[in-house]
Amino acid sequence: LGVDTGLFKPDENINKYSSGKKIKLLYVGMIVERKRIHISIGIVLELIKNGFDNICFDIIGPIISNSYFLELNSLIKKNNLEANINFINQLPYKDLIPYYQAADLFLFPSDRETFGMVIIEAMACGTPVAAINCFGGPSEVIKHNINGMLTSLEDYSLSILKYFGDPTNHIQIKKNAIQTVLNDYSLKNTYTALQKSI
Repeated sequence: LGVDTGLFKPDENINKYSSGKKIKLLYVGMIVERKRIHISIGIVLELIKNGFDNICFDIIGPIISNSYFLELNSLIKKNNLEANINFINQLPYKDLIPYYQAADLFLFPSDRETFGMVIIEAMACGTPVAAINCFGGPSEVIKHNINGMLTSLEDYSLSILKYFGDPTNHIQIKKNAIQTVLNDYSLKNTYTALQKSI
């Protein structure tokens, strides 16, 4: 399990969030109930209620559940979030990179995950991940407030609000996210681990 850090890397020309600028949120993955994208839509609403009204949330991936997709659209319309949330069809692998690079935070609210390649793809591009602490997956990679956010569902919203309310540690968390991937999840390290195991 590794990512090509020659492709998935930060774009240093992109200025990430600082107080007063647009917040760019991202989700990449299947649009299906178990991914709990509705929680991320709730995060957008909470941020707006707390004064962060300049928000863009891109949801990229294939629609696996049409009923859930309709439910999400209904939730968006009910809360007048049409201007803030975009659905984007599944993209070729390399076309995801600019979205990862531009995002301020990757939202990963699922509580039933194995590893989740999208986590390390986002981190490799300098985008911290906000995830739910569940068995496996995110807890193997993310250290709370060190290289991303790892919380209970109850604390998920508050943790993200605190993150955007105090941007002073954003640069360090971004650096730590990148370094985590370079240290543990690059293709070179994956190759070395496979070589040793064989």
